[in-house]
Amino acid sequence: MSGAKIIVCDDPCEARLVIVEQGRITGFHIERKGESNVLGNVYLGRVVRVIPGMQAAFVDIGQPRAAFLPARQVLSPELREALREQGGEDGEEPDNKEPGKERRRPRRRLPIQESLKSGSEILVQIVQQPYGMKGAKVTTYVSLPGHYCVFMPTIKGVGVSRRIQERGERRRLRKLADRLRSAHDGGFILRTSASGAKEAEITSEADYIAGTWKQVVRKGQNEKPPRLLFREWDLPSRVLRETPDAQIEAITVDSEEAHSKVKSYLSMAAPQHLAKLTLYRGPKPIFDHFGIEKEIERAFQRQLVLPSGGTIIIDQAEALTAIDVNTGSFTGKGLKDPEETITQTNLEAVKLIAYQLKLRNIGGLIILDIIDMERSENRDRVYQALLKELENDRAKTTVRPISTLGLIEMTRERYGDSPIRLLNERCWYCDGTGSILSKRTICARILRAVTHALATAPAGHGIVVTAHQAVVLALEHEDRALLDGLRARHGRDIVLEPRVDIHIEYFRVEATRPGG
Repeated sequence: MSGAKIIVCDDPCEARLVIVEQGRITGFHIERKGESNVLGNVYLGRVVRVIPGMQAAFVDIGQPRAAFLPARQVLSPELREALREQGGEDGEEPDNKEPGKERRRPRRRLPIQESLKSGSEILVQIVQQPYGMKGAKVTTYVSLPGHYCVFMPTIKGVGVSRRIQERGERRRLRKLADRLRSAHDGGFILRTSASGAKEAEITSEADYIAGTWKQVVRKGQNEKPPRLLFREWDLPSRVLRETPDAQIEAITVDSEEAHSKVKSYLSMAAPQHLAKLTLYRGPKPIFDHFGIEKEIERAFQRQLVLPSGGTIIIDQAEALTAIDVNTGSFTGKGLKDPEETITQTNLEAVKLIAYQLKLRNIGGLIILDIIDMERSENRDRVYQALLKELENDRAKTTVRPISTLGLIEMTRERYGDSPIRLLNERCWYCDGTGSILSKRTICARILRAVTHALATAPAGHGIVVTAHQAVVLALEHEDRALLDGLRARHGRDIVLEPRVDIHIEYFRVEATRPGG
């Protein structure tokens, strides 16, 4: 099986990165210049408000909106994994528990009003990007990830990625993690990429990350909040950091600046990949050269076609994402009955849905409206197929069985921004509703407003209606008789003024002086 090709397009206005595996885009990331990623940044903040009723606090970190700090302090995935291995925060048995040792009891948490006070300084790290009208979510449990390890200066635990299955390698890495913890007075998690890596490579990275943290602490002692103390790596370096060594086949970038940054990162974190780094100098844009631009356009459409001809429709709202499955043009040719046609469509749909969830980085509550199936064995086939497709998703997912209404309810952990929310913006014309008032509805509102104005305007005053040109045309053609009847009944003039530079739903009805 071939590895992943990482392709970076570094434009003056934005950086885009795709991961291509077996000719298919499996990852798409975008970062606007001047709108850099804040996930992972460490800030010296000031508590502006403590809310006992919510067991949370708001922290000023210098962003447009105050950051949200829950009492649980939003444990990062890496920290949560370490605590699991110790039998700690999540209350699970450690997977490498030694015989005779008792499980560590979870720590008792103080009420947030006892541990935080308004006006106090606090060191926090962003674990969830600002989203919609919400500010960033932060934690006091700082974790600084590298390619091989994650350094956790606020916790003394150690852990090894559960994806490393070989017992001998787990023991080797755990011993190394213990030595790193002693050397740097902080916790360490050794990641999947550490499997098979030389001890010197892991130690070198750990020393670098721990040294970075010491610089953060020193900077924080000399600054006043709110202040950024540590900025996350650039987009290509972040993606390379999260990609296991075995999966990287080639890295291609199209700018000298991006090439220099990636080379610098690889020299420090993964020198074995330096030979795979290439600077693209072709005449065509790099995404056009690799056939990626059109593929991205197709992949992010609202309606996507399944191999059989069925379709799925993806609608992302503020609170949830709804995905609807339809048979489309699939007639089930060659299949025994309609039930098999529906099942085949659903099986194709869940495969594409799992792919789209990762590609679009969809998080939160997700509702899948699959096509109803009568047989329980078919419903189970589709449900199990979805679970299997989600196995390789690094984001944590929770999936409920198919309900009696033919719905699958699931949640998916958020990892940064969805590309869709960066590529698209809320429609300024319909305000995100997806529809506007019909011209007939607007005309009816205008006629009611005109009737009221005629009844209340001083004697001798006429009426002027200002509206969008399309609405005025509808009034003149479909409501001419009503307008003429109002003119005759009240003995007043009604003038229609068309405009093309206003919203179609906007109109103004006002009385004018005689001769005005």
